[in-house]
Amino acid sequence: TFNKGVIPLGAGAPSLRPIEIDAVIASNSGALLSPAQEWLESVVNEVEILPPKGSVPTKQMLRISTEAKSYQQVVLHLRLYIAVPSSDHSTDDNNMVAIQLVQQCELLIQVSPHHKYNPMADFLLVTNPATTHHHVQAIRTFITDNLNMEVDEWNIGLYGGLSYTAEEGEAATESVLATYRSKTIIFMGNRFEFFNSGTRRITQLCDAQALAENCLHGTSLLFLGSLSDQNYDRLLKNILFPIPFNVASTADGVVPSKSFATKRDLVKSINQQKFIASPAFTAYKLPLKTRWYRFGRASSKAETKAAAKYLRRHLPQDRFLVSSCDSGTSAPGLVVLHGNAHQATVIATESQSLDAVGRPAAPSESAPQPGAANGLVPPSITYPINLQELFLVVASIPISKRIDVAWSDHGSNGTSGIGYSMFALKAVILSLQTDINREVQALLSRGGWPSKLPPAREKHDIPSFLRLHLPILGAVLAHPSAFTADPLPTDLVSLLKHAEASCLPQSKRQVLKSSVVPLSRRQSQLHSLVASAITALLTRKLMTKRDIRLHHHKVRKELHSNFSSEKRNVENMLVRTGSEFTGRTEHEYVESCKTASQLVPKTEYCKGDEWDSRLRAEREVMERVEREYEDARGILGRMILEA
Repeated sequence: TFNKGVIPLGAGAPSLRPIEIDAVIASNSGALLSPAQEWLESVVNEVEILPPKGSVPTKQMLRISTEAKSYQQVVLHLRLYIAVPSSDHSTDDNNMVAIQLVQQCELLIQVSPHHKYNPMADFLLVTNPATTHHHVQAIRTFITDNLNMEVDEWNIGLYGGLSYTAEEGEAATESVLATYRSKTIIFMGNRFEFFNSGTRRITQLCDAQALAENCLHGTSLLFLGSLSDQNYDRLLKNILFPIPFNVASTADGVVPSKSFATKRDLVKSINQQKFIASPAFTAYKLPLKTRWYRFGRASSKAETKAAAKYLRRHLPQDRFLVSSCDSGTSAPGLVVLHGNAHQATVIATESQSLDAVGRPAAPSESAPQPGAANGLVPPSITYPINLQELFLVVASIPISKRIDVAWSDHGSNGTSGIGYSMFALKAVILSLQTDINREVQALLSRGGWPSKLPPAREKHDIPSFLRLHLPILGAVLAHPSAFTADPLPTDLVSLLKHAEASCLPQSKRQVLKSSVVPLSRRQSQLHSLVASAITALLTRKLMTKRDIRLHHHKVRKELHSNFSSEKRNVENMLVRTGSEFTGRTEHEYVESCKTASQLVPKTEYCKGDEWDSRLRAEREVMERVEREYEDARGILGRMILEA
């Protein structure tokens, strides 16, 4: 309470103008501690003396009711009263002093669960002060009941950032994200008030470098409601290409073992590295070569674009940021930063749609629910709910875990052998089919002339080829269950059929090209290679030659036709399946969410000035984030809250 006047106020002041602060809270939300040390719904705090041009802090302790729900907004009503001016300064108790209301406000307090790290948790749900109870509860219920997994929660408003609170004597704090490597992190992307910083989204408060490291080690990221956020585009590029230094410093810092004379040597080294070492963000260097047709001069722009094109063609499942450094370094050349590969799962969804008056639109509970007719939706999923959002929760599970589910025994009671519901099981298969189709098309679309597949470590080494150029399909075929004689799960057979069908011509142009231009062999080579790998798997499963031929025949009969537009393009077929599965139109299904592979589909060419400007912009963002985190923790440190 601040006194702008020149005379003291309060019950103990000579002016005898008492000041009262009334606090009221709903009984079903909590209670307030009165001056008499009693827990009440309403308390009155008297200010003894408020000096002129001075202030007096008022502390009020409260406790939240055990009946309050998580993410419920509790309202604390505060009213300031002061006695009206009077010439009668009598202290007679019968002489009542009239007081009047001069100010009132409402403080919104969000009830949030405390974060407690559970090593068995497969998900971390990052919430904020504006997160709603029903949204969190829908996601949590789906994860626990339909995926048989556990989930931790972290409210960025409760802790003032994404780092653990520093203990006394500690200089730095650890990011909570680092403790969830190789797991799934879900970010709620709605707007919220972040202390004195104003309105923020989670994409404005994330450390891109920390997220990049997480993705490199198998962490999946799902940003709900962030697709149209401009800050997400910046964040995504810095996750995929975490630039450590400016282009000149990066070029000077490349050690001799990471400098190569030719692009071919660089590709060969990267392929070998995948078999002997863990992935890492590595900078490489290539020389700037002179060309006779440029009169003996080197063109950095042309050489950089040529290097980017070469890497796209020979390493289609990897991402590189290619730039050049002509000045500011002792040895000019091309700089190649190896970023996060396409296996890194980063997905963003659009924000919740609004109705005509600006409220969140929700489906009617009486309307027919998608998936209910065929029994895919388990009873634990209540409506209204966004089934595509739940599908993306499944799609964001790390690839290795989804492959384990695809190979698990599937019962007929609506769950799999590891506790997945039928909805979750179908979502796993559909997400893997989509991912494999994406990597097949990436491999085929990067081909130039002559049209041939990029090499493996050794000729006719199919497993190494799959590991390098089709890593998801390779992981499916290299699963430990693939080397037993146990029968294949039905859904896995469907997955293999879609993988093989993805290698066949997907458009009229490709059909015509495969017939008219016999030298264009990349697609047919890939189909032959994938079919051979699947045949080897079916042979290990003790299938007869006749059954194997029938399996390959069904691929063309059920999933592909050169003459039918309905069965030519596997990607379109998967979109139709996903549309029916989630109860959305095909356009909504495609446009309402985007993966990192869709937004950043290939290796990028970057000018030196652009490289440096991206680095400066990210450093400025991180400096702002650190200031806002520090300010938020300062405010939290001044709060007194009794649970």
